[in-house]
Amino acid sequence: MTSPPTTGPPAADPVFHPAFHPVLHGEIRGDRPLIVAAVEEEAARLDDRFPVLITGMGKVNAATALAVTLSEGGPPREIVNLGTAGALKEGFHGLQVISRVLQHDLDTALLHTLSGRVYGAPLTVVQAPGPTLATGDTFVTDPAVRDRLAEEADLVDMEGYAVVAVARRLGVPVRLVKYVSDRADESARTTWPDAVDHAAGILAGWVDTHLPAPASADGLPLRPRTSVTFAPHRSERRSGQAPHRPLPAPQPS
Repeated sequence: MTSPPTTGPPAADPVFHPAFHPVLHGEIRGDRPLIVAAVEEEAARLDDRFPVLITGMGKVNAATALAVTLSEGGPPREIVNLGTAGALKEGFHGLQVISRVLQHDLDTALLHTLSGRVYGAPLTVVQAPGPTLATGDTFVTDPAVRDRLAEEADLVDMEGYAVVAVARRLGVPVRLVKYVSDRADESARTTWPDAVDHAAGILAGWVDTHLPAPASADGLPLRPRTSVTFAPHRSERRSGQAPHRPLPAPQPS
């Protein structure tokens, strides 16, 4: 008699790891911004003047982590989403402050035709010239997808729209600052991991220049900046850094 088929990944398969859970470093206060990043590596060069929320990759992770975090305490002065993005067009490189965001994997026009309602319309982030960011749950490496997205956007990421949507719903000012880490083509699989640490330093420099220091640093001790090599499944900051608070894990249904 044959054994029944097993479900789920083999226990010894190194590809599968425990589920990621969002982490809030520091404490949200009304006199300082909340910095939001998808992965620890993008925030690795920040000190502890400001709280940092690590949401995990993708729209659902970003939206749920930010919404749960803000529901548990008072609002921050503003939300600043720091991260990396792929360039959909030539001429976009370095640091970019996003002007407009859209969802590239939600067919807003079709949903309007079917329901008569508008879901997921593009959002203006700042009333100033700047690039349009396309957000979707795809790490873009296909040149054909890149060309299609370039018809309506300049950069692509996996969290920006979700962060803006939650901030707008809750009435909190928001900014998106992205470092162009790759060309959103077949080379992105190797260039993005190599670029993350450099991007973290550039993003930390932007924070130093553009975010006013809080009135008091009490309760958020400074720590030395660090440099890390990207590790796809690492969810903890190095020892000796600021205390962190894991957010509640989803309960099974």
